[in-house]
Amino acid sequence: MNVRDVVVLTGLLAVLAAGAALLFGFGAEAAHVSALDEPRQEEPVESDEPAELPDAPVVVVGNDRIDTADDASSSSHATVGAIEGRVGITTSLLGEVECFHVRVQELVGASSSAAAHKPYDKIWPNAFVVPERSTPRFRLEGIPFSPYGYRVELIAEHCNGSSQVVRLNANEPEAQVSLTLSRPAMFTLRVQDQHYQAHTDWDFELRPLGAPAGRTTATGRTDRFGTALFDSLIQGTYIVVHENYEVGEVQVQPRVMPRSGHPIAVQSATIVVPVGRDLRIEIFGPAGVGLASTELELQKTDTIRNERFEGVTDVGGIYTFQFLAPGRYQLNVHAPGFERTSRSITIDEETAAEPLQVHLAPTR
Repeated sequence: MNVRDVVVLTGLLAVLAAGAALLFGFGAEAAHVSALDEPRQEEPVESDEPAELPDAPVVVVGNDRIDTADDASSSSHATVGAIEGRVGITTSLLGEVECFHVRVQELVGASSSAAAHKPYDKIWPNAFVVPERSTPRFRLEGIPFSPYGYRVELIAEHCNGSSQVVRLNANEPEAQVSLTLSRPAMFTLRVQDQHYQAHTDWDFELRPLGAPAGRTTATGRTDRFGTALFDSLIQGTYIVVHENYEVGEVQVQPRVMPRSGHPIAVQSATIVVPVGRDLRIEIFGPAGVGLASTELELQKTDTIRNERFEGVTDVGGIYTFQFLAPGRYQLNVHAPGFERTSRSITIDEETAAEPLQVHLAPTR
């Protein structure tokens, strides 16, 4: 092989190599584009939006009967009506709720005309079974007309049930409601004293107050930060009870999730449970009569913080300072027409302070 043949062969090999590289690059790019064009499988996202499901047949309840039919008959009465409802169940609860109650409560006010009226209040039993992959519907018949209106409320175990207010009268003999069942909320309660110090290892109860019905008492214990976490609380008002004493009140809202599927921050509340001793002050004049409207100033003397408390005696010359920390105090007393007086006081941490009696002398 001469030099010319070597040069020609080398050039031919270079062209072949360049073509192969071009073909490989094009194939890789095409595969990349093809991969981008393929639809990606999205992970299912838990949501608290009502699931979009077909409607189930209407369950008709009333007059001691239970029917399940779309064409269930309803007789017309002059004094009673019907409430028909649709129950949306959030996607996070699908498959977990088996049945639900419906409560119909008459909203009777406190006026004198309503005092003798016994309000209608009925919780319909577990006749309402949640159908599979469809939206429950119900119809309540035989409900008396009312000038006050009704609250229709959903009740289901371990669920938040919404409510709706409707009117039912001769002009509006039927009412429509759209209600929702959703998952309970996560809730954190912090308990602290008036000095922002946490109450640790503190046992308490959350007792339901008012609507919605069907809630149970929850128990908790604070950690070293004064915090207790509840992973599922039904919406509504709760009374905080410690050692059989009501020490606060908290409000739990329905759980809400943004459409992105990421839950919002845990709901939280802080209650202040004061600590300390009470100190009763009794102020008397020369005749031993209690002096009303006497101005009192109590100053703590064993701390660098200028803690001052003020009060005014009642008609019997008595005032009580509450929740005082143990330590030393100075009491300054001023009543018009009497000498100003001061007293040094020590409040013990272990024993209750004895009432302090102060007798004032008239100004000379």
